[in-house]
Amino acid sequence: MNELELKPSGRYRQLKALEWVLIGGGLLLLAIWAGVTLWGTLASKAEVAQLQRSLAVPDQELWSQARKQAYLESLERDPGAAIAVLTIDRLDIETPVFDSVNELNLNRGVSRIEGTATLAEADNLGIAGHRDSFFRPLKDVEIGERIKLTSPLGVTEYEVMETLIVDPEDVWVLDPADQAMLTLVTCYPFYFVGSAPERFIVRAVAVSET
Repeated sequence: MNELELKPSGRYRQLKALEWVLIGGGLLLLAIWAGVTLWGTLASKAEVAQLQRSLAVPDQELWSQARKQAYLESLERDPGAAIAVLTIDRLDIETPVFDSVNELNLNRGVSRIEGTATLAEADNLGIAGHRDSFFRPLKDVEIGERIKLTSPLGVTEYEVMETLIVDPEDVWVLDPADQAMLTLVTCYPFYFVGSAPERFIVRAVAVSET
């Protein structure tokens, strides 16, 4: 074997360089994913803590009706702030609820679906969340499960009455209702790779309010 045969070819050097580029790119993507996940978790906890601090309602005994109304309206002026905290104790879910469905909000919590009931209405309140994030534990939800929604307006507890798997076009699940109810929406299947083709629905009715 002569000396030239011991030297790596240009093709070999190119493949090794490509290998290191791919390894570096993979590590970079992993770091980005870890950073986004960590940010979402920390942002969620911060929003829950902030909202819980704000739940101390001032003494309204001497307020006029107009003053009370102005106070309620002021609670919803910041579109970037959480409007409630959704809790399912057995599933270890405690997540802030935002008032607009967008990627920023869905990365740090769940969101009220536009066109459904507001917190102050006794109607069908739709809330959406990602299946690979805050709503992943919904795969284990059970009929009769209790869901608590805490906001500056009070605490409402719901009981799960059914779960459904529907097509994305089946928006009838968000139709108005003649009672206070909660409809949770996430993609399905939970472990599907890519854009999931169906929706997992949890429907619950209000059973108590304080």
